[in-house]
Order: sequence, then C-alpha cells, then structure tokens
Amino acid sequence: MADSMYHQRIGLTFKNRYPEIFDYCSKMKNGNVKIMSFGCSIGTECSDLRSYFPDATIVGVDINERLLDIAKKRNPNEKTIYDTSTEAHSGFDFIFCMTVLCSYPKTRNLKNCGEVYPFSKFEETVLSLVGKLNDEGSIVICNSNFRFADVSCASSFEAISIENKKPIINVPKFDNQNNICEEDYPFCIFKKTK
Repeated sequence: MADSMYHQRIGLTFKNRYPEIFDYCSKMKNGNVKIMSFGCSIGTECSDLRSYFPDATIVGVDINERLLDIAKKRNPNEKTIYDTSTEAHSGFDFIFCMTVLCSYPKTRNLKNCGEVYPFSKFEETVLSLVGKLNDEGSIVICNSNFRFADVSCASSFEAISIENKKPIINVPKFDNQNNICEEDYPFCIFKKTK
C-alpha cells in the first residue's frame, strides 16, 4: 500500500514530551473525563496522560498490534484501554493527536506534499475523530503537516495556542492544496463551540 495511505509510521516516543499541553488541558477539564491517545505507540503518552488526568478513562489507539501489546504490558490499568481502531469508541472530552498526523521526515524538504501525504488524508481522519468528541470536547493536534484551520469543520471550534510551547520537531506545514506554508501556525488545541 502507498505511504500516502498512512499517517506517521515511526513509533518513536519518549516520556513527558508535551508537559505544557497536557498541563493546560488538565486545567481546562479534569476528573472523570474520557481521553483518546490517537497513535499511542507503546503507551508512553497514555502513561503521561494518566499523571495529568488520574481519574480519566484513557483509550490508546494505534494500528500496530505489536506496539499495543507492549503498551498493555507497560501500562496495566483498568481505566486504560488499547485498541487498533477508533470505531467502538466515542464521547471523548479530549482526543490527542501528537506527532501522528504527518509524514515526517518525508515531507521535510517538499514544496508540495500531495504525493507523500495529501491534505485529504489529514482531513478525513480529523473529521472522523471530531465526530467522536462530546459536545464540549477538544481535539489536540501537535506536530502535524496541516493546519486545523483548513479542515471543513474548523469554524465549529475555538483555536487555542499555548505560550512558550516548544515544538518537538519542526514538521513543515502545508495548506489544503498541499503547498508549503511559510507563516507560523501556533494553535494546537481546538475546543468544540457548536
């Protein structure tokens, strides 16, 4: 299958990659919340989220069953579920898509990413995920190749930027025509308003 059919396929992860984002979100809403970690790899992000949201139900989703087996062994918790699909899950307060909605480093030096990772793939996935949010839910998209502002549902969300948030990697941004964007896009949290 062509690479453009997939999002980021590198399972690289490390502990506490997004402390500013997770802290900010935990102050937005906490307690008995429902969270999805989309592209959870070996579960490090699920473990990190547990430290910010101790009472949450966390659903870690990844297409790689081998990585999910590792996640289950490393993070046994009755309120953490691992799955290869989002289909059976909904009603989320937060969906975290951290460094998964991209094709990096393949897009690093491109002026147009349509052949490697088209906007249509990004939008299709984002629309599917936002359909799984509850009425006041938020989707968090970090280190993606595209801007949430270009997705057809963006007007139903408030875009939130976090001061002093440092990017983990400099993933290039493209517009909805797959052309490179030169301007900065500081937003990573998108809260449902309608």
